[in-house]
Amino acid sequence: MQYNMKVYLLIAFILIGLNSKEVPQQEEVKTPSKRVLRKPDSTTIIKIQFCQSWSSAGYFNYVKEQLELFFSDIKVTAERYPLKNPRKTIYNTVIGIQVFLIILTAFSGLIQSKLEFIIGSDNFKAINENKLATIGIIYFIGIYIQQIINNTGAFEVFCDDKLIWSTIDKNGIKPSLKTIIQLVKKME
Repeated sequence: MQYNMKVYLLIAFILIGLNSKEVPQQEEVKTPSKRVLRKPDSTTIIKIQFCQSWSSAGYFNYVKEQLELFFSDIKVTAERYPLKNPRKTIYNTVIGIQVFLIILTAFSGLIQSKLEFIIGSDNFKAINENKLATIGIIYFIGIYIQQIINNTGAFEVFCDDKLIWSTIDKNGIKPSLKTIIQLVKKME
């Protein structure tokens, strides 16, 4: 036992010693000079509305970073693309059902007799014994369904509140960074 402890301590000291060595300094990376889009005192606001899918959020972050690197007088903001009916109604209904099922599960002991009749005593016993897991499952299934409903494929680009690109109008094609830069420059 003592021998194993000594070996572990020796390995730990070696690893600490390897990590503490000086790392050579990297050369400074020069950032490209930023271009001024308009007068130095004014700021151009680029608003991008997109559905909350992971790919759209990742693409937004990339576009925001690149535009703010390219232009010095630009501010890129994000907004959630507004859902329209019937998607909005379905989305809100799913949230309501999700909350109802979570509350029903949390307080299942208070209404035991009615729930045992509806879902069966074996199922009720399993749910009652694993309330936290059941609530987690309900939550994550609800989030998954909401993500599907919310995924409209929208990526709408506005420059000073004027729509310059709409994926909905362009059959779901997202604009390239080069296209966005060209469209913003045309707005001068």
